[in-house]
Amino acid sequence: MSENTQAHELDVPNVQLIHPTSGEVVSLPDATGDELDRIDTDLARLIVTVGMMRQLVAAEVARRADRLNARTVELDGTTWEVNAPTEDVYTVEAIRRELEPMVKAGRIDQAILDSLIVKPPPKPQDPRVDKRKVNTLLRTNDGAVLAALAAARQTRNTTRTAKVTRRALDTTAEELDA
Repeated sequence: MSENTQAHELDVPNVQLIHPTSGEVVSLPDATGDELDRIDTDLARLIVTVGMMRQLVAAEVARRADRLNARTVELDGTTWEVNAPTEDVYTVEAIRRELEPMVKAGRIDQAILDSLIVKPPPKPQDPRVDKRKVNTLLRTNDGAVLAALAAARQTRNTTRTAKVTRRALDTTAEELDA
């Protein structure tokens, strides 16, 4: 269900809101178009600000986890998981460029190369590299194949994320209201 549909289904004849940043009480039925526009703009800014704050918290948790050389870290009883600072990316062009000579040299079968490049269903999309298959191929003992994969690999920085997997205190909505 879209946001527009949800808004139409709400019963708003006497709804009053407390503006989250100014604290003013706003009666929606009495609000002018300009007031509604201002409130909507303020809410959009608030959402962006909250997102930026969450990213700063994630960056700090990631910094602490990196200092401990860990992806899971417990801070004051709360367990956090963070993603790695970088990820390996393989482009279709690079995989073909580096592994086709391995096929011609008889080091790997054409079927292996074909399995690395997939066309995701259901709608027609550009081919992409199946990273699971690349990770399987990385277990080979053939140094030339490993070198070809290393040449095809690009490392890029990731946006660091942090997620709570266990809170220090299990807090219910009722406890938050108290």
